Amino acid sequence: MRKLVLLLLLMIPFCVDAQKVSKKQAKKAEVHFKTSIEQLGIEKTDEALDEINTAISLNPNLIEYHLYKVEVLFMSNKPEEGMGFLNTTIKTFSESPEGYNARGSIFEAIRQFEWAIKDFSKAIEFAKNKKNKALYYSNRGGAKVQIMDYEGAYDDLLNAYNLYPKSLDVLNNLAMVCDEVGKKEETLIYLNKIISVDSTYIPAYVNLGFKYQLMGDHEKAITYLSKAIELNPNEELGYSNLSYSLLQLGKLDEAMEAINTSIDLNPMNPYAYRNRALIYLAKNDTLNACDDIEEGLLKGFSKSYGTELEELRDEHCKGTRN
Repeated sequence: MRKLVLLLLLMIPFCVDAQKVSKKQAKKAEVHFKTSIEQLGIEKTDEALDEINTAISLNPNLIEYHLYKVEVLFMSNKPEEGMGFLNTTIKTFSESPEGYNARGSIFEAIRQFEWAIKDFSKAIEFAKNKKNKALYYSNRGGAKVQIMDYEGAYDDLLNAYNLYPKSLDVLNNLAMVCDEVGKKEETLIYLNKIISVDSTYIPAYVNLGFKYQLMGDHEKAITYLSKAIELNPNEELGYSNLSYSLLQLGKLDEAMEAINTSIDLNPMNPYAYRNRALIYLAKNDTLNACDDIEEGLLKGFSKSYGTELEELRDEHCKGTRN
């Protein structure tokens, strides 16, 4: 599985038809905003919410404050309230790209990719500079990857790269789709270019590992994936992809350890259940394999990756349950 980078929005002060706010009010609001950030940083979510509410009451004209309140609500385990407030914010700041990008990012996180694409499109429409427009194109391209619209994703990511060629995140995402659009030779060029610029850039190592998996060079894949995990011991896609290469080399116990770590870190990744199902099948453990096949399907594998799990279910899981 390739590693996409969802690019965070660059905040640009954006005001609606501004309510009159004195300089004194604005300064007080900024103090409460900064205090809210500090409180959230130490997990005092109630205090953080109180502070950001005060900041907004003093200066309701900055979308930055409103979007931060959304973050606080989500961190407070109030996703419905957070989404409702975000929808209201978008209505208020209807020509601000940041709100649409924030909502698109949430939709992508919950695998509602079509809705994410719509919001990223609105962000592109209202983007105020090339750099931000590039980030929104990159995010829309990433969402298109998830519904296997690779041609559309490549076009978006190439637009992003042309607008902002200095971004390693954009270049990584562009490299990620080259194999799918008949430009396989460009993948290694782009990924190696990233590492030559920043030897600590983890997504490039994950994607190089996956690229070498596709090429059948699992020893080399393990080298790159191990580097990603060395740089970030919580790199869940590194563990997931590592498990597959270890499986291919017959190292089943090591593969199982790696995939279990990946699922512990992110139990929502359907591709990880595909990998673990393959390991269980190699161990002749059909019952557990079929459980993982079903779990992967429930988590949306087919939408993003095709019919492989359905085919595995048809081949191995008929009659495994009463």
